[in-house]
Amino acid sequence: VYLLCPVFVFQSYAMRAQNQLLTSRTEVRSRFALIPLEGIPNSRLPHWPNAAVRVLASPALGANFVQYLIDLERGQGGQHTADGRVEHFLYILSGIATLTIDKAKHKLAAGSFALIPPTSSYQLQASGKVTLLLLRKVYEPAPDVAMFAPLVGNQADVQGTVFCNDPGAILQLLIPDEWQYDIAMNIFT
Repeated sequence: VYLLCPVFVFQSYAMRAQNQLLTSRTEVRSRFALIPLEGIPNSRLPHWPNAAVRVLASPALGANFVQYLIDLERGQGGQHTADGRVEHFLYILSGIATLTIDKAKHKLAAGSFALIPPTSSYQLQASGKVTLLLLRKVYEPAPDVAMFAPLVGNQADVQGTVFCNDPGAILQLLIPDEWQYDIAMNIFT
């Protein structure tokens, strides 16, 4: 199962042995980058103190967004104050966390996701070990279309559809295909 966006995250977290570090499966092209997790060093973000953060995609790689893989321990978390400019998409890969969007609390578990508009502030706190994807992007409004409200859901509740008449290929649209959303996040199985 893959979360569809320009960067794919593979669920292999094993580090390679030191004698294997001279070779790499990394491949960077004009429309994609495949970088194994062991090749991505941990970073830090000011609004995610003490979190282990890996930058998966950024403008430096040609993307018009930033995508992070974030590992949290119990009690750790992050936050963002509404700035009217940047929207956030969170997807919980593992663990349980509490997400507060403008005072509304949501319990998130593996498969949960949230799309947070640039007009909303949020805070996420881990109840135990949590691994999540975070995508930050400048919101691009459509003329005469109102800003979307926060969207919170779980992949298990999203109907899948057969893709290209292949019953072995199932597509789940996490974000509705509607004008107010300027982003698509899908799961392709």
